Amino acid sequence: MKQTIYLLATTAMLFTTFSCKKIIDVKLNDSAQKVVIEGVITNAPPPYTVTVTKTANFSSDNNFTTINNAIIVINSGTIYDTLVQAAPGVYKTSKIIGLPGATYHIDVNIDGNHYMAQSTMPIPVNLDSVSIIKSTFGFEPKNRQLVPRYNDPASTANFYRFKQKVNNKYTDQLYVEDDILTNGQTNNKPLLTPVFPPQVGDSATVEMMCIDQPVYKYFYSLSQNSGNSQDEAATPANPITNFSGGCLGYFSAQTYQKVNVFVQ
Repeated sequence: MKQTIYLLATTAMLFTTFSCKKIIDVKLNDSAQKVVIEGVITNAPPPYTVTVTKTANFSSDNNFTTINNAIIVINSGTIYDTLVQAAPGVYKTSKIIGLPGATYHIDVNIDGNHYMAQSTMPIPVNLDSVSIIKSTFGFEPKNRQLVPRYNDPASTANFYRFKQKVNNKYTDQLYVEDDILTNGQTNNKPLLTPVFPPQVGDSATVEMMCIDQPVYKYFYSLSQNSGNSQDEAATPANPITNFSGGCLGYFSAQTYQKVNVFVQ
């Protein structure tokens, strides 16, 4: 960083000294658009949703193109469910019911190109409660952090994803955890929210999803790319999808729980 600053300063002085101007034409080429698939099955009552879009080019207005001609089939080994389009780029199930321990397969056919994935819904770990502690970020005395309380089973490898709402609005942070260092222990790790943390008087919700390892890898790599990772050496790259066929996105069979709290 110091070398970059020095170079910019030196360049600025040279331009000032010689009073010359030069227009540098930087060509930013648009890359080929990619298919993005995001599908979730939970242990909550159906229907479940799969969205299919295309990535936006650098020169676009960042609006994603929906894909409306996909043929999507999800199967549990015994039940085959052809999804019905409910809105542009949005497809819903009509037969599949999410059950812990079951493995689900998805096949997305777009113009003859098949994108396939599978996911196994874990046995749920109970979200017992959510406790509230004083925040370690900043000096605002009202700032708080939420701690999901659950007992990690020692007999299995477990992977978790959390989402946090404050006053009915989701926070931007990505929260994923494995149990490599906490196997068989009670969770005491707070959901760190350095920007706009919950404050005394807020209403908040913690959502907890038990996910399988491939989906954990997807969200962990996504957190590195989005700046949520503590690994400062992480190199930006596409998240590690569990789909084959060359698309982006993920397919997750996951359990779902939530706890509402009033922040005090």
